[in-house]
Amino acid sequence: MRGLSSYHIMIVSKYFETIKDFIKLELVCKKFRGNMVKFHFNPIPLNWKTIR
Repeated sequence: MRGLSSYHIMIVSKYFETIKDFIKLELVCKKFRGNMVKFHFNPIPLNWKTIR
């Protein structure tokens, strides 16, 4: 296998800590756009640290 598939990048993004990380991932390439739509739950814990 070469690189990460969209499924694997979804698993990796569960461990992101800030909203900026999710935004940066969406801007990497077309394959990773719409990553947030695939989740059935909110992967971003909302607190003052993650909002900033």
